[in-house]
This record gives sequence, structure tokens and C-alpha cells, in this order.
Amino acid sequence: MTKRLFPTFLIWIHACSVTAIGQSVSQRGIPLERPQNLNNNSRFGWSVATHGDVAAVGDWNQGAVYLYGRRNETWRQWEMLTPDNTRRALRFGHSLDVHGGTLLVGALEGRNEGAVYVYDAGPDGWIQVQRLTPSERASLFGVSVALHDDTAVIGSREGALIFERHDGEWSESQTLALVGDASGVAVAITQEFVFVGSEEENAGNGAVYVYRRSDDGWVEDGTLSAQDGAAGDQFGASVTAFG
Repeated sequence: MTKRLFPTFLIWIHACSVTAIGQSVSQRGIPLERPQNLNNNSRFGWSVATHGDVAAVGDWNQGAVYLYGRRNETWRQWEMLTPDNTRRALRFGHSLDVHGGTLLVGALEGRNEGAVYVYDAGPDGWIQVQRLTPSERASLFGVSVALHDDTAVIGSREGALIFERHDGEWSESQTLALVGDASGVAVAITQEFVFVGSEEENAGNGAVYVYRRSDDGWVEDGTLSAQDGAAGDQFGASVTAFG
């Protein structure tokens, strides 16, 4: 994992070949209460996202997302979400992100297709309000998702797509196309920046593409790579940013 400080935020980038940084610190966490409907083939915990006192846990094999809330320092399960069209939404919960009262759930539908389901929090729980798909073919659309306020970035094999919310409706606004053997396997977003991780870049060395918000949309702002990178490191396999 590689850490780089920018002026206003902190970004963590995962490289598969790195196992530790500096001094190791071990602290046992408290596991979340497991849902009672899990079976032996469950993938509970495949994807996780949290914001404030809300946590979402995906289980793509069950086709469900479990929502937890923290009250009095204790996490309790609130509800289980499944898509309206359960026959089509295979691997529902493959990717997740939550911000404020909005939740994004990625689902890989079919061999190369995908969709992202949008849920909004209401007085009676979380309600599916929209299903996002790309305007043009984007294989593995929804393999990764990231959300900040009214902007969402959604990964695909060809790159990343930007969706924006206006008057409660989400619509596609821009494609961040990558070239060569790059792919948008991992995405992250802050108020000012978007990061697109491409673990297959440069014979598996990996790279992270950085985009900055501007008046004309998102513009390229550089590329991150590991100084000691080697083939197979898969730098950028996962990315998260804060700030």
C-alpha cells in the first residue's frame, strides 16, 4: 500500500505485492452481527462502505446489501436491500459506496454488462430510486463505484464514467477514457479530484490516473505510480481518498 499526501486530502493505494508498512500494529476489531439468512456460499463482506453512522456490507452471492447503523457506540443491522429486478441483477453488491443519504450498489449483470442501483434514505428506510447504465457499451460497468455529494464515478473495463445528480435525477455527464491496457478497476472521489486505478497497466505494474474538477468538467491532472514498482504488483488495485 502506498500513501501520498496532497494539499487537501489523503489517498491510499493498494498494491497486491505489499503486505505491510513500517511498524505493525495489531488490534482486534468487533465483528458486525452476521445476518441470519447467510448460507455456506455467502460472500458477506465482499464489499463495504461507510459514512458517518451508516455502514453497508455487500454479499454478491446472496444478491443483497446489508445496512448497519451505529447507536450508542454499537452497530446494529437495520435492513437488507435487494434490487427490484432480482432476476437480472447478478452479483448485486459487488461494489458499494455511501455518502450522506445516498447509496450506490454495483451489480455485474451478464458476461460483460453491469448496472449501478441508487438508493436514497427515507423515513421508512432506504428506497431504490434509479438504475444507472452507460449511454454506450462499457464492459463490467459498476465493477467499482465512488460517491461524493451529487457526483458519482463508476468504473468499467474501458475507464470510468461520471454521473451527476440534478433535481434528484442522475445522468451521465462525462467519460474518463483510458488507453492501452488500462482499466477502471478501482475508483475514488473527493470534492476536487477523481482517482482511477488500473492494476493491469504496464505489464501489471499498475497506475492511478488523477483527474481534477474544472469549469469544463474533469481534466487529467497526472498519473501516480510506485517508485519501486515491478511487474505483477498491480498498483492501483484498490484506491480510496478522503478530503
